[in-house]
Amino acid sequence: MKMKACLIPIMLMLASIFVWSLYPMTTAEAGPKATLKAPNILMIVCLPSFAGSESITLAPIFSISNPNKSLIKVSLDYLLEVGGKQIGKSQLPEAFIPPNGTIQINDAIVVPFRTWFAAEALSGKGPKEAILSIAPLWKGMGGLRPAPIINEETWEKTPANKAGMLATGSVVIQVDGRKEIFYFISEWRD
Repeated sequence: MKMKACLIPIMLMLASIFVWSLYPMTTAEAGPKATLKAPNILMIVCLPSFAGSESITLAPIFSISNPNKSLIKVSLDYLLEVGGKQIGKSQLPEAFIPPNGTIQINDAIVVPFRTWFAAEALSGKGPKEAILSIAPLWKGMGGLRPAPIINEETWEKTPANKAGMLATGSVVIQVDGRKEIFYFISEWRD
């Protein structure tokens, strides 16, 4: 009976040593983790969902493709420019993209005219110069005449500048406990 009581712990100890000795071999055989590929990010449209005299709400839609062989979690943030002028920034909610899959994410950016005008004026431009630099872009995005700042005659003479929308930003992807950051630029023109 004493021998049986001694034999069981010895067998358990030998089994654990055997399993432990196999562990380094299995991790060595796994090899290095595959390099993550950058997702393809494309702003496929950026049209106004509202255009008034006080503000414009733009609705950019992004297509994000996963070229990796694993499910990835992405978080994206970007700056939006029109005609070389920054008009907004946003951070999209986290999303999951299947291997070799593509998703679309909709966003909304509100561009208040007075805030944009103030930013131009504070950058060293006089009030008239600030209005002349943003009014064509405002009109080109579909905005109505900003009543207190621009008179009707000046507004009628202002040409509409339909400049392209440029999104520049970064995307963080997470897979298998790893995180990597990639940068992107995407332009959309009406």
